[in-house]
This record gives sequence, C-alpha cells and structure tokens, in this order.
Amino acid sequence: MRAFSDFRRALFLTALRESGRISSAAAAAAVSRATIYRARKSDPAFKSQIDLAIKHAEAAAYVRQVKAREAAAALRASIRRDAKNRA
Repeated sequence: MRAFSDFRRALFLTALRESGRISSAAAAAAVSRATIYRARKSDPAFKSQIDLAIKHAEAAAYVRQVKAREAAAALRASIRRDAKNRA
C-alpha cells in the first residue's frame, strides 16, 4: 500500500480541481478512494481543501457552460444574418 504523502495529496487536489470527481482524482494520484475518505475524515484541513477544490471545479464547469451558450447564441445570430442577407 502506498503512503498518502504530501506529494500524492497535492496530485489529488490538483486533479480534483480539474475534474471535480473524487474517484478520478484519486486514480490520478494513485490512491484509493477509501484512502481519500479516511484522510478527509481525520484531517479537517484536508476536508476544507477538498471542498474548495470541488467548488473550483464546479465554478470552472459553470464558466465553460456559459461560454458555450454564448458561442451558440453568437453562431445562431450569425446564421440568421447570413440568411437575411441572402434573401
């Protein structure tokens, strides 16, 4: 069993900020989800870091969603303008 070192914690938190998913972030850090949940339960500071990383991932996903909606709206407007100009 690998130790849940500071290095692995940093890898986990970095991956969690990207994915927002504990299972995929644990895999990226090569630790089990059980290890993550034990560490979260026993270390309040680590729990706070996890919560913050998940919020970061959720905010980033929201921004991507808003940008995608704006891009789709701009594309629809462009298509309408082109259709109007051809008519």
